[in-house]
Amino acid sequence: MLDFFTDPYEDEILYSTVARYHYYSGNVSMRETLIQVFGDRNALPSIAVPCRLEYLASQLVNEIYTPEYWIRMHTILPYYLPLMDKKRKEQVLEEVNGNEGKGLFTLIGMAAGGICRKSGLYYCPQCAVEDMKRYGEAYFHRPHQLEGVFVCDRHGCNLKEYSVAKDKVSRIQFIRFDLKNVGLDKLDDNPENQYKNKDDKHLALKLHDVAKAARYIIDRVDFSEFDNAKVHGNITAWLDSKGYLTRKGHVRQRDFCNDLHNFYGENFLDMLECRFEPNKDYAWPCEAVRRPGKSIHPVRYILIALFLCGSVEGLFCSINRQMTKSEDAASSREADAKRKCKVYDMDWGKRLVEVIKSGGSLRGIAREMNCDPKTVIKHAQALGVSHLLNSSMKVYMPKGKQAGVDYSVDADDIRKYVKENQGCTRNEVRKHLYRQYMRLYKHQPELLYSILPEKVKQLPGGTLKVDWSVRDVEILERAKMACSRLLFMPEPVRISSSRLMKEIGYSSLRFYMDKLPMTKQYIENVVESVEDFQLRRVDSVCRKLYDEKGIFERWEVMRIAGLRKTVSNRVVARIEENIKNIREDVGTVLFDDG
Repeated sequence: MLDFFTDPYEDEILYSTVARYHYYSGNVSMRETLIQVFGDRNALPSIAVPCRLEYLASQLVNEIYTPEYWIRMHTILPYYLPLMDKKRKEQVLEEVNGNEGKGLFTLIGMAAGGICRKSGLYYCPQCAVEDMKRYGEAYFHRPHQLEGVFVCDRHGCNLKEYSVAKDKVSRIQFIRFDLKNVGLDKLDDNPENQYKNKDDKHLALKLHDVAKAARYIIDRVDFSEFDNAKVHGNITAWLDSKGYLTRKGHVRQRDFCNDLHNFYGENFLDMLECRFEPNKDYAWPCEAVRRPGKSIHPVRYILIALFLCGSVEGLFCSINRQMTKSEDAASSREADAKRKCKVYDMDWGKRLVEVIKSGGSLRGIAREMNCDPKTVIKHAQALGVSHLLNSSMKVYMPKGKQAGVDYSVDADDIRKYVKENQGCTRNEVRKHLYRQYMRLYKHQPELLYSILPEKVKQLPGGTLKVDWSVRDVEILERAKMACSRLLFMPEPVRISSSRLMKEIGYSSLRFYMDKLPMTKQYIENVVESVEDFQLRRVDSVCRKLYDEKGIFERWEVMRIAGLRKTVSNRVVARIEENIKNIREDVGTVLFDDG
């Protein structure tokens, strides 16, 4: 057991604490320190991920210094642990407390998804000056070593890399913060002077928000209570509140990625190594919100949280809890903005009208007013400026707040559906146009019943009376017309059962096939296999090439028809047959002309 050990300072990383212990202990050999602190002369110092914490705790007299204490207060692991799945989190904690620590970087995700990597030690000059005044020495702070953090969360100034690089010293050496190696005498006390222009200042403010969000995660989030499944659930709830989810719960990936990209801009995303193509399905924002389990870097979670919630706190609490906290946290800049936004007074309404008249997208206006897009639409309707919004989004307003609301659009949607789907029932109208149906049902029932199809008579038991033999004949005629339309389309389309049913107008037809024998038999006869469609497409391409250039080659047909080299022999034979016939026809014409 150690008779002496340096107590860690506030926010000090364990690596720095051990470096100070080696300096004050008077040990000549670094291996001697490694034996005393970690029980192994071959242990390798790690800035980011320490191990052998159980042995360290067993050597200290102070019972406060447990392995959990070191992990929570003096390592960067709390930056990653709340965003892992439970199994991987347990493995990381087991390795950190144990003697080996093998594969820790891989478990954490720093190896596979590492971005903004820091190979050295970083410090804030102003923090160093304050440390000297308070403790008489400076040390390395934990938040300054986090990946993706480039400015001090307290002072907003740029972090600097310590001049003594880890790869320039022995791999078993702990580097202590020494003022001789930094130029604090040249420190500018005003962070504003580090900005060359407004763009630099704007980027710095965003980096400051990221740094404060990272500080929140390591200081205030209990990683034992959270995992990536819970965080993903909270993100999904925020996506829903911002209108990025469909009725079936799917994410509108294209809208989400485009808005996220526009919110930060390419320069800022490049700085954090988080650049992505908004229209690509494999972009990291798509992976982050699609499902839990994927290894996503914490800084990318922070970017999503700041965009959706305004603060990283939204990742770790529900929407209702977030709103309640925002009302109580008067000292927080984000909370102040949210609380003020909740008071929709006359001044707020005047400002909304001005922002709407200035133009811009709905989500851009919502961000400007610090509220939800649906709130913008609701108040724009009340203020009579909803027609100036560049959006087709509709918002439900309770009874008593419907003055001046026009329901003609909903009525037109229902009239159009009834006209295009002759013989449809009221239930089918409600199923396909649920929102329009319910708005009219609640606020304009007389108008709704006047445009709905007539009620289908019911039997005493309540079952709809449907003559399936008559319906079979009707749908058969529709199927024949739909098949003809598909066959004569400019570009060949494969006639599949699902495409045919969609063309008929009854996507749910497959559930009633047993009651429609003639329609079922017809569809089974006309549907095409992949090979049949390829043959028809080959014929179409050959005719088109013949009209354009006369003679052509096989590779041209395969390229235009989108065929691979693994296509069936039957399709290849059809291409060769068409080419042979066309060449014979061309030769006959030339011979006759001669």
